[in-house]
Amino acid sequence: EGEGEGEGEGEALQAPRATLGLRTAMLDELADPARAPPAAQELLRRVGRLFPEFHVAPMPPGAMASQLAEALVADEDDAPSEQSAARGPAIRSHVGNAAVEGDSYAWHVDMDPACLFFDAPWAERHGCYVNRELGKPWLVSMLLYPDEAWDEAWGAETLFADDGDDGESIKNVVATRVLPARLVLMDQDV
Repeated sequence: EGEGEGEGEGEALQAPRATLGLRTAMLDELADPARAPPAAQELLRRVGRLFPEFHVAPMPPGAMASQLAEALVADEDDAPSEQSAARGPAIRSHVGNAAVEGDSYAWHVDMDPACLFFDAPWAERHGCYVNRELGKPWLVSMLLYPDEAWDEAWGAETLFADDGDDGESIKNVVATRVLPARLVLMDQDV
C-alpha cells in the first residue's frame, strides 16, 4: 500500500504512505533469513553470540496468522478490517517505524503467546503459553536505533511500563533514550 511513489516515469501520483517506515518488500526480505540484507544477518549473528544458549531467529512469516481472528472481526461487507489485519494474516515479524514530530503511539504489547488464537500456526505447534515458560519458545522484540546521530532535544524515547493493579492504569515506567546504534531486547509481552 502506498509503495512506489515517484518510482518510474509516467506513474500517477498516489496518496502518501501511512508510515515513513520500511516498505513491505524490505520487511519481507528481513523476515526471510535467506534474503535478509547482510547487515541484518550480521545483527542476528551478533545477538546469537551474546546469547549462545538460545537459538536466535526471526519469527517465521505467517506464524501468528489466524483465519479465525480475521473472520471474527471482518467488516459487514466481508472485507478484512484494520482490526482483523492486526490479528490475522497481516501480522508481521518485522516492523520498521520512522516516527516524525507530532506522531504519537499508544501503549501496546508486541505479542503475548497466551493470547494467540488457537488456529494460528504458532499456537498449533507450541500451544498458547506464558512467555518464558520452560520448554517453550521465548518471544523477544528487538529495537534497533540505526541513526548515526541523534540530538537529545528531539526526544522520541521508547517507554516501557507495567500494567497497574486495576488492569487499566500503568506503573513502573522506564524510558530508553535514542542513542546511535542502540539495541534494546525485551520480552514481547512487556
